Amino acid sequence: YNEADTQIQGLGLIAELPPFPVSGKHTFYFQFRHPESNKWELIGELPQPEVQSEYPCKYYVSLNKQGILRIHAFEVPYWTSTNPECLKIEGCVYRDSLQAQSNNVETERDPFCGLH
Repeated sequence: YNEADTQIQGLGLIAELPPFPVSGKHTFYFQFRHPESNKWELIGELPQPEVQSEYPCKYYVSLNKQGILRIHAFEVPYWTSTNPECLKIEGCVYRDSLQAQSNNVETERDPFCGLH
């Protein structure tokens, strides 16, 4: 979510972070796959976000397709939709309410009837 609390939809990578170091910042590096070099390039440092919560939280880092690196307090929410057409879009989670189920179940086929 951004400052306006609107859901930003997109693809990227998300990973849980270990506890923050004493410095209060995580440092991120990238290694190019080059056979002659094992050099790590510094991407940047990000501070621990300020969180108003009485409970401890886990932190996550995300990297989107544009190369923007962010730290999130708590889990990053899924991109969800109630429209079945979203099943055609990579990364979207379809949500639907459960429908009432028939109570006409044959007892000999019901493993939870208590008669077995």
